[in-house]
Amino acid sequence: MAGEPAGLEGARTALSNKEYKDALVLVKEVLRKDPGSYEALLLASEIASAAGETEQTHKALERAVETSPSRPEAWKALASLAKASHDTDAIIRTNSKLLELLPEDEAGQRFDCHAALAAAFTARSEFCAAAKHVGRQLDLGDLYPEERLDLQCARADLELRAREAAVATAVDLRLRAALEESAAQCGDAMAAPAPSPEALRRDVLVELAAVDAGQGEPGDESTPLLRALRAICTEAPLALRYTRYFDELLRRSLLRIFTAPVRSAERQAARRAALRECWELTCPAGAGGCSALPYESAIWLLEEEEEMKGGGAPPGHATVGAAVGMSQPAAAPALGANPGPAAPLGHAHATSAAVVTALENFARRFMHRFPDNPNARACLALMLRRRSVGDGSLAVPQATRRDLERLLADALRDPARLTCATAWKALAELQYENRGYEAAADTALRGLHWLQARREAGHEALTQVALALRLAMAKSLRRLGRLDEAERHFSVLAGWVTEGETAFAEMSGATPVSIHQQALRGMALVALARGDEHAAKAQYERILGKAAMGRGPGEHWAHADYGWLLYKDGDLQGARQHLEDAVRVALGPESYVTDSQLGEHYQRLGEVYWAMRGRYRREKQFAYHQFLEAAKAEGHSQAPALAGLGRYFLEVEHSPEQASRCFKRALALDPTLELPGEGLCRVLRGEGRRETVRTLCAGIAQRAPSATWAHRKLGALDVESGAFDAAVPHLQAAIRGDPRDAAAWEALGAAYEGQGRPSAARRAFDRALGIDPCRVPALTRAAGLAAALGDLAAGLAQYRAAVGLAPQYPPALLGLGRALLAAAGQSLGDALPGRVAAELAEAADLARRCVDARPGLRAGWKLLGDALLALGRVAAGEPGADAAGGGAALPEAVRLAVEAAPEALRPAFRGRSSALRALGGARRAYAELVRLEGAQVPPDRGEAESESARPPPSTDVATATLAEALAVEELARAVAPGDAVALRSHASSLLQEAREQVRGALALSPACSRLWALCAATCREDTEKAEYALARSLQLDPRNAPAWTQLARLYVGAGRPGAADACLQAARTHAAASPGVWEAMGDAEGWPAAALGLLEHAVGLGAGATHQLRFAALSLGAPAGPDASRAYLAALKASRLLPLDPAAHAALGMALQRRGDAAGAAEAYGTAAQLARRRGDLDLEAAVLVRRAAALVEAGDGSTALRIFAELDTAGRGGDLALPSVQRTLAHAHEQSGDLDAAHAALSSALEGARSGGEAFGVLEDLVSLAWLAGLSPSGRLEGVLLPRAQVGPWPVGEGEVRALRLRAAELEARAGDVEAVRGVAHRLGPLDAEAAAHLCLLQAAATQTAGSGLPAAPDDLAATLSAAARRCAAALHLCPRSAPAQVALAATSLRADPARARAALGMLCAVLDAGATPIRLRHPALEAATSALLALPPGSSRRAAREHLARLARAVHAAPDAAPLWVAGAAVAAHAAAGQEDVTGAQAGWRRAAAWAGAARGVSERQPALPLRFAALACQAEALAALGRADAALLSGREAVRVAAGSVHAGDALCVLGRVLWAGGRADQAAAAFMRAQAPGNPISAAAAGLHLAALSPLHPDGDRPGAEALLRDTLKQSDSAILRLTLAGLLRDQGRNDEALEIAAEMTACSAGRHDRTSVTHAARLLEGSVHLASALQAGVGPVARRAAAGAALGALQRRMAISPTALQLALGTAAESCLGQKKSGARAAEGASKAQRTAVLESGQPLSTDLLLFLSRALRRPSLCARAVHARPWEGQAWAALTPNVIPAA
Repeated sequence: MAGEPAGLEGARTALSNKEYKDALVLVKEVLRKDPGSYEALLLASEIASAAGETEQTHKALERAVETSPSRPEAWKALASLAKASHDTDAIIRTNSKLLELLPEDEAGQRFDCHAALAAAFTARSEFCAAAKHVGRQLDLGDLYPEERLDLQCARADLELRAREAAVATAVDLRLRAALEESAAQCGDAMAAPAPSPEALRRDVLVELAAVDAGQGEPGDESTPLLRALRAICTEAPLALRYTRYFDELLRRSLLRIFTAPVRSAERQAARRAALRECWELTCPAGAGGCSALPYESAIWLLEEEEEMKGGGAPPGHATVGAAVGMSQPAAAPALGANPGPAAPLGHAHATSAAVVTALENFARRFMHRFPDNPNARACLALMLRRRSVGDGSLAVPQATRRDLERLLADALRDPARLTCATAWKALAELQYENRGYEAAADTALRGLHWLQARREAGHEALTQVALALRLAMAKSLRRLGRLDEAERHFSVLAGWVTEGETAFAEMSGATPVSIHQQALRGMALVALARGDEHAAKAQYERILGKAAMGRGPGEHWAHADYGWLLYKDGDLQGARQHLEDAVRVALGPESYVTDSQLGEHYQRLGEVYWAMRGRYRREKQFAYHQFLEAAKAEGHSQAPALAGLGRYFLEVEHSPEQASRCFKRALALDPTLELPGEGLCRVLRGEGRRETVRTLCAGIAQRAPSATWAHRKLGALDVESGAFDAAVPHLQAAIRGDPRDAAAWEALGAAYEGQGRPSAARRAFDRALGIDPCRVPALTRAAGLAAALGDLAAGLAQYRAAVGLAPQYPPALLGLGRALLAAAGQSLGDALPGRVAAELAEAADLARRCVDARPGLRAGWKLLGDALLALGRVAAGEPGADAAGGGAALPEAVRLAVEAAPEALRPAFRGRSSALRALGGARRAYAELVRLEGAQVPPDRGEAESESARPPPSTDVATATLAEALAVEELARAVAPGDAVALRSHASSLLQEAREQVRGALALSPACSRLWALCAATCREDTEKAEYALARSLQLDPRNAPAWTQLARLYVGAGRPGAADACLQAARTHAAASPGVWEAMGDAEGWPAAALGLLEHAVGLGAGATHQLRFAALSLGAPAGPDASRAYLAALKASRLLPLDPAAHAALGMALQRRGDAAGAAEAYGTAAQLARRRGDLDLEAAVLVRRAAALVEAGDGSTALRIFAELDTAGRGGDLALPSVQRTLAHAHEQSGDLDAAHAALSSALEGARSGGEAFGVLEDLVSLAWLAGLSPSGRLEGVLLPRAQVGPWPVGEGEVRALRLRAAELEARAGDVEAVRGVAHRLGPLDAEAAAHLCLLQAAATQTAGSGLPAAPDDLAATLSAAARRCAAALHLCPRSAPAQVALAATSLRADPARARAALGMLCAVLDAGATPIRLRHPALEAATSALLALPPGSSRRAAREHLARLARAVHAAPDAAPLWVAGAAVAAHAAAGQEDVTGAQAGWRRAAAWAGAARGVSERQPALPLRFAALACQAEALAALGRADAALLSGREAVRVAAGSVHAGDALCVLGRVLWAGGRADQAAAAFMRAQAPGNPISAAAAGLHLAALSPLHPDGDRPGAEALLRDTLKQSDSAILRLTLAGLLRDQGRNDEALEIAAEMTACSAGRHDRTSVTHAARLLEGSVHLASALQAGVGPVARRAAAGAALGALQRRMAISPTALQLALGTAAESCLGQKKSGARAAEGASKAQRTAVLESGQPLSTDLLLFLSRALRRPSLCARAVHARPWEGQAWAALTPNVIPAA
């Protein structure tokens, strides 16, 4: 090298010779001489590099750079060294310096520097800088195309990596910010959740795409990334190497779509550009080099294009893809369309056929290129579905549909990779068509979720796909029975989609669908599935009506469905018309219908023609033609159509072969159809191939488990063959398939019944009847099971329903008859014979209907005989026996005996003749049964032995003959001796006939135990024969309880009690519940008390008539027998069953007399006397007549009783009239007739003839009462005359009797109000026990109250009198705290003294009434007093108390139905409760109850002379009817009340009632006139009430006369100073604004509360304020409706009832309570005392204001001195309270 030092040349030579040390020495020598030598430093670096000393090399180069920084050699070496050491920073520094130093013409070196820099920046992830240097490389010089393309790919890769890094950074920043914001809002429930990273990435990409879009239009290369990608895509071929760059460019185009608003023109343009790019990438020229992205993107772009254009376009005019040239014929080959005519696609128009073909080729290429791509599978499935659908004229085969479903399901397995939304729709529709309803609903739901996620990602909303999916889901839910969900979806679709909008889905190959009409159709089908055919028809009528008005198309399915509904409703003509219209519309040119839909229309029309019968069945152009056309089309209706054809061949052409072929083909298509299955089984059974039927059903059940008919048929075959265990699983499977299959439930019930499971069988039959109530066999069998299980009422109801549905169905008739027979046997012990006879007569009638229809039915004759036999035994004189007996003629002797009977006894004799006629009918029915049995084939030898032990049919004939003979004998005993001869002769002949029949039967069945017992009954006169027959019977059957009892009776008659007891013990062991056993035990018992207990048990089990009579006689004669009601019921039954027995009627008279029905007892005694006279028993007649006289005296008819005594005396039969008891009855009769002297003479005679002290005491008691009636002093007469006379008699009275007589005299003095006389009696009585002292206190209270009732109407005097009476009652209760009379008297007196104590009084009275041990004489007064207390309470505050008290009154009237006061009280309480009801329904129910009570009270009171009761009943009835709105009936009752009360003190009240009725009816003028008439003087309370009504009525008048109302009130106040009138006047003044006057009136009331207005004190005024509130509301209402006027009238009526508390009931309660104390024994039970104390505590804690007397009483009763202090605080001016407080405060010394 020129100018180079010599040492450097040697160093280079040494370096070339690899003598590194020598070369280094030489270089160092040079550097020592020239340290800044650039060449020496470069050579040193070379030597160090060759020697492998990198560090020395680097140091040398660094010194060289420092020496000459502008020379590039050292920098190149440093760049090479940095590249070798991969030092990125050094590479960047050195190459950057080199680019500065190198000249521009050094393109190669500069290219390498840029390459190195690009690699370094890439390694440092500075992709933008790296991309810039790659771009500089592209700018340097000419490059080969391959090199340029590689550099462009590298730059694109760097730009993409830079973009990805920027996106990741932005996403990370946004995610951190979102998380911080979410953490700050963690307590806010409304805070939005943090977005997902995917969503943030999507947003960032869209924003960057918007930035790219803002820098230039498509094609502009100013954007680096787009410039790079577009350059590559322009130059690069479509090869796999460059696929990703094409995809990235396409992604940028796709992202540009999301930068524009949804459904905007900009977005539409971007979408078209992206679709054009996709189509260019997927065209055949480059299809092999692209990825799946263009195909996938093209799919969803086409779907959005279809949504934007196809959904709104008319059917057939959509051109999806036209924007990208898909519809241009010239472009079709380039796009892959087949040249030549394309097959029409579905509903697509001809102009778009090329586009459609291109779409199909696109799907083929996609699937061929990417067979594993789910979108490719989806597109292929859609293409195949389009091709399979064709033009819609042919049905898609089911196998094809299944293949398409599997292909789509596989494609949709990974929804994350799917971009085809139409696939969801197509799969849901295919699954629905293939009956996979559960899968279709799930697919539709998943598709909707997928669409929602797609929309949230920024895509267009595919409304048409979403609507189709929701429609598919709704239809699937309907098929699955989830009707509520389906209806909700259908409703949303119907309300959301407009009527004319049509869902268009060209890509899925579906025909246009009107979503709105399909939704309406779905709603109709849902309503139809719920059984609401009316709503379904309304929906179809809505669709067809809109079509008729031009608001929508008249779809063929609408006509078809509506016609099918009409067919189900029975309107065959309407159904025919609409189905013919459906076929006509479907065949029209503008209709879209598949052949399967058309086939369904044909099939339905064929069914309609078939149902029209006649020529429509016979002629082939009708039903046959429709079925044939339907059978040609493959679809749902093909199998039913084939079944219809088979039915036509079987029933019309009678061709079983052709029918069998049709049925078999139908079953091959759809084995679940019942019609072909049943038809084929019918053909096979007709051919006698029963096993083939079983094989067929078993095979179908195994092949198609959902074929319910096959399971049901198998179960029915098993039931017929008796294989019940095998039948149950088949029938259960049928029911699981169709729970509404009534036939399967019925067969299952039969199987369960065969298994011995009656409960399960009954439930199965009930389920069958719940589905189809008209299944007569199921009804009959269910009824039989119910009766067998003990539910006889349900069995009877079901039997009656079965007979009502099939009046001639023998099992139902026989079952009902047997059930009635069993019901009669059960109710014989409880019900009256009339009801039993009616049931038996009905059973006989049913049996007669059965044998009339089928004379050879032996069960019918048996039932007829049993019913008539039972009817003859119990139906003597009951209605229906004559008709049931068949109208047979009576024997001559019986007929003459009946005709000879007196007129009064004619009904009883006719009843016995009816019984004989029934028994004769039973005998003839059994005889017919014997004839039918004789016609049967006799049993073989193996059955002979068992037949000998079975009773032959002639046994029943003998039984009926014996019963008839006994009935004739009973009739003979009831007639005159001369007429009885013929009857006894007839009875003997019947008895002999029965013996012969029994002998013949024993010859046939000698081992029958029942026959031997019957033989003993026929020969009862011969004891030895009877004993032998019974012994033989018991030898054959030791468990024969009737034979044991019969033998026991025989031993009792023979005087062998030990043997009789042994027989009875055996009978009771075998049949403890048999009434006959207990009857025999009662007959054998010699002790009456023990016999009574045994007979009571027998009566409870249903004893016969004779023992009913004996039980009644023993009960009535016993001093402490059973309940009187049981004795009365037994006597009543005996009189009905034994109408010709005088003893039965006498017992009934005694029972009625004990119940208090003296009139009924007199009537029964009269019948008994006539029967005794007919028999000739004069002594019995006289005894009965005496009892009848006593009953008449009790009934108040003394004159008739005197006439009976006179007749007996005249006839010389008065020997027993001298008895003291008879003389007392005679005295009472004279007393009632007014002849007191004769009564005194009779009592004197009775006293002289008294045979005991008890009789003498009774006579003396009557003499004391007689003295009171004569106006004498009872106590004076007793002390001066009667007691001295009694002491000298043969039977002197004792000390106890004397005390009782004096108490009786005190009671009579108390009734007269003679207080001093009562005190004198008390003085003479001397020291008494607590109970007697309490009784005297009550008598003094009664005397005080009676004396006060005659005082003038001075409120102060009356209050003092009532307070004194209340103190006496309190003293009595203090002496005897458990005394019920004292409690009743205290409550009644306190209520009368101060109505404000009504709640406390009611509580005390309710405690007495609910105690359960209240005597009858005290119960009625207590009920009346409780009623008065309840009416004194406000209606709204006593609902529960009114309900409970109404129940007490109901029980009371049940025990005493003729007690008119109780009926009236019930009506008043019911009206009171109704007036307090707030809701309208409860008020109406309450007023209906009040009207019923009032009607009953009116009927009872009309039979009694008490005028107040009649008036009260009419008033309550009128008020209740008026409240119910029955104005005319209420007006009649009101006018009747005015007529009844005319001239009495109740006249004003009646006029007030009439006025309220007129007011409620809207007749204000007439009401005002009635109220004015009621203001006449006479009754101040009614006058005040009338004024109150007028005051309320005047403002309601149309004139609005408020001043007139005020004048009426002031006039009324002059007549009766009433607090309520003052309150009303104050309210009226307040309404007029005159508040000062209203306050003045209120002040007057407050000031006078302790004086004159004590009875209407401030507390009482506050209680009555509720009524004034009602009145004020009426005044403010103006002229209101009838209901408002009625409510105001009811409120005013309640006020009137509270004002008019009648003292009559209270006085009666006091008097009766005092009488009831006589003879009561003191009870020291702590439980009663605790209950009484608890009751007092409840009164105290009730919160009601208590009077001073009640406070003092409670303080003594509860031992609480604080109550005395409370009384002192309330009334400090009364000394009584201080006197009571002092002993409690100051202890005694």
